[in-house]
Amino acid sequence: MLFMLKIVVHVPGDWPKEKLAEINKSETARSVQCVRDGKLKRIYRIVGRRANFSIWEASSLEELHATLTSM
Repeated sequence: MLFMLKIVVHVPGDWPKEKLAEINKSETARSVQCVRDGKLKRIYRIVGRRANFSIWEASSLEELHATLTSM
């Protein structure tokens, strides 16, 4: 099944830039792997926000949840 998600990221204002950069790097690497695995089909960034619309493929809601929480 295909799922369309709107993901909005809210970051605490007091996080150090280094921690944000580390998280961004690991999420980017995991996202690339999800593309290679055929799970992340498309991603559309929302300009000026930490948000996106994305199309994911999973056989169930449980699989989708497991994929997203692995980020």
